[in-house]
Formats: sequence, structure tokens, C-alpha cells
Amino acid sequence: MASDSEHTRHVQQLFVQYGAEVKYFVLSLLPHPGEAEDMVQDTFLTVTAKAHDYEEGTNFKAWAFAIARFKVLEYLRQKKREPLALSGETMELLAREASDPDSANDEVMEQKISHALADCITHLSPKLKQLVELVYRNGIKPGAAADQVGWKPEAAYVGLSRARKELKLCIQKKVGANF
Repeated sequence: MASDSEHTRHVQQLFVQYGAEVKYFVLSLLPHPGEAEDMVQDTFLTVTAKAHDYEEGTNFKAWAFAIARFKVLEYLRQKKREPLALSGETMELLAREASDPDSANDEVMEQKISHALADCITHLSPKLKQLVELVYRNGIKPGAAADQVGWKPEAAYVGLSRARKELKLCIQKKVGANF
């Protein structure tokens, strides 16, 4: 069994290996490169501090992305402003819903879909984007989310269905795959 310092070094090496992907993930949540770079550095420090929590053989990238997502959300709460893009959790949920389960294991395709989804979401209308955020990020039921955006519950269900279709078509165009 490796010593704690060897394990920490190994975890840091994994972070360096996946660093660019972590950076692109953070950039999808924070549109300002300076803020994103700060969050990537904070993520590296947290990954190093929590290296003992990482279990060898598990999905390092998913673990690092989760830490990055929490860092970004913590940062946004401290700044007391809403994120300009949907959270990573929202993007992951929508990407999973839009993608073929067989391609979910293909990390490259998953990354392409995630990046395409982040871009496609920016093309939704502000109210529809807010509704998607409330339902998929915050876990609010569509009827309750409808009240928050000033829509009737029926309109929220129709809007969410339309958003999923629009996002799926947009992702298909960007990724060039049918799912």
C-alpha cells in the first residue's frame, strides 16, 4: 500500500492529467477566465487536501468535477449572485437525458455533449432557462417552478418538453451524433 504522501502525489498527477478538462468544465460555469482560473486553483488545493478521500480505481475525473462544482457554487454564494450559466449538475442531468445510455460510458462523447449542452443552453429564452435551472438544478417540481417564473403549471410542462427537444436538436447539430 502506498504511503499518504505517495497517494497525494499520485492524486496531484491525476489532476494535472485532467487539468484542462477541469478548466473547461469550470469555464462552462463561470464565463470569466480569471474567475475560472482561480476556481481551478482552488479545486487543485482542495483535491490535494482531500487526496486521502480519493479511492484508487474510481473515476478521478468525476470526483474532481464534483469538487470543482462545489467550489464554483461556494464562490457564487459568497459573491451573492446567480450563475450566468447552468450548474454542472443541471448540465449533467440534461446531458444524460438527451444522450443514448450506450454512449454514456464514452468519456470523449460525454465531454463533447456536456460542452455542447452548455453552449446550447445559452440559446434558450431567459424564462425557459430559468425554468430549466429551477427544475433540474434546484429540484423544484415543474408546477412550483412555474409560479416562480410567472407561468401556469401547464405552460411549465410544455416549456420543459420544448426545452429538452431544443437542447437535444442543438446538441445533435454540434456533436454530429444521433441519440
